[in-house]
Amino acid sequence: VLTLHEVRDTAKRNWTAVEGVFSARRADEPPIELLPQKRKYMEHSQITTEAAIYNHPLEDIYVVLGDDLGQGKWGVRIYRNPLVSWVWWGAGLMGVGALFGLMQGRRLKRRKEGGAS
Repeated sequence: VLTLHEVRDTAKRNWTAVEGVFSARRADEPPIELLPQKRKYMEHSQITTEAAIYNHPLEDIYVVLGDDLGQGKWGVRIYRNPLVSWVWWGAGLMGVGALFGLMQGRRLKRRKEGGAS
């Protein structure tokens, strides 16, 4: 469940922002706070969008604060990407497999060199 609680102004040293305060909650877990922003950098007057990301072993949720539609309404984009962390774990597992493969090749080369003498 994703809930928008408020939209507030915030600022840091070199930017100001409009920030949405969301809470996300899975059925069996405590809620977490997500804070997507629309930032305006002072030096270049450039506006950027900062997504809030919730990482979970089963899915990643990206919340993006869109434009002010007026009358207290905001455009919001929510992206749910299932099993993203599994991709990273799989890449790590492939790397470990490659290392084992390289080590096996060295063992075979030593065995051949030792048997020839």
